Amino acid sequence: MCIRDSLTTILLTLPLAACSTINTDFDKQTDFSMYKTYDFGSLETATETMNKMPISIDSIRIESAIIKEMDRTEVEFVEDGGSLYVRYQLQQESELVSSGSSFGIGYGRNNFRGVMSTPQNYHEQTYGQLVVELVDDRTNIVVWTANSSRKLTRSMSSEERGELISEEVAEMFQQYPSYK
Repeated sequence: MCIRDSLTTILLTLPLAACSTINTDFDKQTDFSMYKTYDFGSLETATETMNKMPISIDSIRIESAIIKEMDRTEVEFVEDGGSLYVRYQLQQESELVSSGSSFGIGYGRNNFRGVMSTPQNYHEQTYGQLVVELVDDRTNIVVWTANSSRKLTRSMSSEERGELISEEVAEMFQQYPSYK
């Protein structure tokens, strides 16, 4: 009976593990307990960035989600001068998406082999994939990184975008080395 229960548990968790949308990596040499504070960059960098480009709604969502998840660690948020610098971005990716139909006719060996197809339409779809990195402020070396394979598209509603960002950031930080 015990073997059956173990086998059932393994078979049920394998599909869930295979569906993971998050990949993380970290420096195994790093002692994450030494990090007590984090920020999203120095005030000089933030001021330069704000002068060049407005802060997006998605940036606000991402930072809020990161703060919420980091609150579950031993690392505290500070406005400036943290021992970890949080860097994130929505990497712009694109792919060709086909629409339309195609039709084929064929038959087995030594028989009719004709094929017909209707033309397909292709269009390029752009989307963003979230990448979060934690950088040691002293050495300027990335000590932890996570990226999402789920796609943030322009066609999503505000609620869908917010939920996707929150879910992905939460899953990312479950894999942070000192997560509670």
